Amino acid sequence: MTRKGRVLAINGVLLLALAGAGWGAYVLLWPSSPSNSTSGVRSIGAQRTSVVETVSAAGTLQSGYTASADFGTSGTVTEVDVKVGDTVGAGAQLAKLDATVDALRLAQAQRIVIIGPVPEWSPDLYLIVARQYLRVGEVVPNRLRVGYLGEPEQIDRRMADHFAGSEVDYVSVRDGLCTREAGCLIRVGSDLTRDLIAWDYGHFTETGSMFVASHIIVPHLAVNRSLNAAVRNESVPQEAHRDRAGS
Repeated sequence: MTRKGRVLAINGVLLLALAGAGWGAYVLLWPSSPSNSTSGVRSIGAQRTSVVETVSAAGTLQSGYTASADFGTSGTVTEVDVKVGDTVGAGAQLAKLDATVDALRLAQAQRIVIIGPVPEWSPDLYLIVARQYLRVGEVVPNRLRVGYLGEPEQIDRRMADHFAGSEVDYVSVRDGLCTREAGCLIRVGSDLTRDLIAWDYGHFTETGSMFVASHIIVPHLAVNRSLNAAVRNESVPQEAHRDRAGS
């Protein structure tokens, strides 16, 4: 073999050796997965997305709290103002009873007095005074129509008409505090910290309660007592008057 032939043979052997070493390195670094090649599983990169899931169900909604309406006295329910399923707020009228006055009559009460609803405000009276007058530096008036609610006035009128001509003494607080022209009395003195008639939307302050009792309720009852006495005297037969005079 010539020198040139030996060089070619050596180079061929080296080339084969390098090829074998390269294939071995490939197999070691990137081994093939039989499962991937046979099952057709494809790998993809993770990415963020939104998953929407809708759940539907059929059933009946039931409140977790149930309350029973009760009355402080026995009697006949003459009118029910709500039905099953209605939404009822605090203080709402559920039903009317005809028992209270009848029970007092049966107990032989000498006098039955009913006090009507008081004026109400929205927002609370002290907020109206603060926003409408104190904040802008104006003098707070004695009477006010701003924020006055008309619903208590309607109730007052219906109650007054209902008891008119009966033996029940109905006292309209609204008539004693309010006039159609000037509005309702909101303070009974100069000290606003204690002389406002109400401390919220309609509950009287101590000063307001004392004023209503002394200036509205007591005078009304005194006048009605005198009128009732006069009516009773006039209804006595003249013969009875003569009998008492002769005795």
